[in-house]
Amino acid sequence: MESEIKKQKRGSSNITDNSYSKSLQTKQLLENIKEISDKFIKEDINYEICGTFNLDSDNNIIGYSYNPEYKIKEKFGRNSCTYDNIKKLSNKLWHTHPDKYYPSYEDIMFIFNKKREESYIISRYGFFKITFTSYIEDLKYFDKIKINKYLEDFYRCPRTERGRTYDKTAIRKLCKRLYNHINNIIKNKYKMDERFRISFYN
Repeated sequence: MESEIKKQKRGSSNITDNSYSKSLQTKQLLENIKEISDKFIKEDINYEICGTFNLDSDNNIIGYSYNPEYKIKEKFGRNSCTYDNIKKLSNKLWHTHPDKYYPSYEDIMFIFNKKREESYIISRYGFFKITFTSYIEDLKYFDKIKINKYLEDFYRCPRTERGRTYDKTAIRKLCKRLYNHINNIIKNKYKMDERFRISFYN
C-alpha cells in the first residue's frame, strides 16, 4: 500500500479543497521534520529531544516547540527526553532517536494516552509516524513480552546492524507485525473499532 505522504508529494491535476488542505499539512509537516532533523540529529547530540508541533485553529502545523533538557533512565542506562517545561502540548508530539532509530515499547504505548493522536520518532533515516485517535486508560492487555520480541527481532536482524542501519524490508516487517498484533488486542480485548497505525517514511 502506498504511503499517504508519498501520494501527497506526487500531487494531482484535479485537487479538491480537502486534498489541497492535506497536501499543505503534509508539506508543513515535512518542512518542520527536516528542520528538527537538521538541528538535532548530529554526532555531538547523543540524547533524545522531545517536542510538540504547534498548531493553528485549523489544526495546521505552524512550527514546533521542544524541551532541550533530558533525563537519564537509570534502569535502561540510556538518555531519554521529557515533555516537561513545554508550555502547551498539542496532539502531535515528536522526539528524536539519535542512535537506534526504531521505537521502544514505551514509545508505542505512549500513543494510547489521552490527547495524543500522532507521535513522530525522528531519526537520521527518516521518521516513524504512530497514530491512534482515541485513548486507552488501562494498558494491562498489551503483551509487553510479545511486542518487545518484535523489536528485538528487528534489533538482531543482521541487515539492521543492531537497529542502526536502514533496511526497508526489516522496517516493513516490523510495522506489519506491530500493526496486526496491537490491533488484534484493541479489537478483541478492548472491543474498540479504532485502529493503531505505524509507518516509516524517508
